[in-house]
Amino acid sequence: MTLKGQSVKSVTFTGASTAIISTLNFFQMVVLARLIKPSDFGLMGMVNVVVGFAGLFADMGIGSAIIQRQDVNRRSLSALYWLNVLVGLLLFGLLVSFAPVVVVFYKEPRLRPLLMWASLLFLVAAFGQQFQVLMEKELEFGRLAKIEIAAAIFGVLIAVCLGWAGAGAFALVGGALANTGTKTLVLVFIGLRRWQPSLVFGWQDIRGYMTFGFNYAGQRSINYISANIDFLLIGRFLGAQPLGYYTLAYNLANLPSSKINAVISRVFFPVFSRLQDDIGKLKNGYLRMQEFTSMVNIPILFGMAVVAPIAIPLFFGHSWQQSVLLLQILAVVGLARSIAGTVGPLLLARGRTDLGLKWSVLIAAMQIPGIYWGVRSGSTLGVAIAFAVLQCLYLFLNYLILIRRLVGPCLKDYVLQIWPSFWMSIVMAVATMAISTLSSRLSPPLLLTVSIMFGATLYFVLAWYRKKPFIKDMAQLVFNQGKV
Repeated sequence: MTLKGQSVKSVTFTGASTAIISTLNFFQMVVLARLIKPSDFGLMGMVNVVVGFAGLFADMGIGSAIIQRQDVNRRSLSALYWLNVLVGLLLFGLLVSFAPVVVVFYKEPRLRPLLMWASLLFLVAAFGQQFQVLMEKELEFGRLAKIEIAAAIFGVLIAVCLGWAGAGAFALVGGALANTGTKTLVLVFIGLRRWQPSLVFGWQDIRGYMTFGFNYAGQRSINYISANIDFLLIGRFLGAQPLGYYTLAYNLANLPSSKINAVISRVFFPVFSRLQDDIGKLKNGYLRMQEFTSMVNIPILFGMAVVAPIAIPLFFGHSWQQSVLLLQILAVVGLARSIAGTVGPLLLARGRTDLGLKWSVLIAAMQIPGIYWGVRSGSTLGVAIAFAVLQCLYLFLNYLILIRRLVGPCLKDYVLQIWPSFWMSIVMAVATMAISTLSSRLSPPLLLTVSIMFGATLYFVLAWYRKKPFIKDMAQLVFNQGKV
């Protein structure tokens, strides 16, 4: 099968996996929202900031270096495997040691046991990390999809059972541990049958990977701080309950970009790495990827903003009403991120983690004071507005600073990949709002169903009229009905 055929097949498998896992996560969120308090979600939001930051160093960017390089040998792989295990052990110890400091920062003593248990994630995940990277490098996304779905099902079951038992925020930690533990066990079992790491470890074996890895880890660290400064400051200055409302809205608004873009990035990074020396093909591949992600992400986020007043009380209960307006504003953040986030695979494939690091520093320099200004307003609404304004600014800078340098000037083509999905989504949103208003006497479940079905149908009709050749091409590739 050609590289194009492998790419489409990989996107299909990973997309199906992501759709199933996202549905499971949504189910977990809906059930737990009725079993645990908003403040428990707020506590978990605080834990996630700390665990997420530590997690950036679990891989040290080495997994991406393994995928990017085409000359990896077994000795280096063995040394890098044991480095991953060592880093996992170190992060486990550091998180346990610094838990009291986090408690003091947030002024929240309930965080300490949560952080203790959450630190086990690093210890467990380290043993399966490289086996996953090797599967991704070989585009074995079908096998990975099955593993991740099985792990997600087990994790959701444990989380719901713990929530039902009254475990509060521990339900979320327990679910994450069950998910990670299951995934690691299966990865190790399959991985060891193919390749067993030797007991070797030397600087000469890992030196070539460290520069790429350190730059990438540095870029991700700064990126993470600027992307999560809202959670950090809301938790510190506004408290656990406001953070709980904000966390729910943020997670929903970020769902399309975090899930769909993650699928695309995960598959196209190894594909782009093979095309890194052919700028023409790389540019065409990137623009094609941008067209696809825009067609999927933009209407979902517009639709989410429109149905939020119906969907949040229906699924999560009226106690979460404060999340409605937050979700509508943060949908702008999700939309801008879904467009700008497609540059990630390009940076990695070209080996330009140095440029990514500089970009992250620039973003952090604007993001931190901007979000702090939002927190100073005294409400999560101010934070959401500040975040939305900043994210729109980054979208313009993203082309000027990154895309133009990586694949050359292509502003007209870049805009043409995005604009049709944008105007079609606006038409869909306005029409759906009108239908919702006219049908306001319907019961909430029926009103939500009518709104979603009408909006989805209208968008598909518009897309078929405007993008028929592209849709047919994608469908043909996915179902292997044409030449790949």
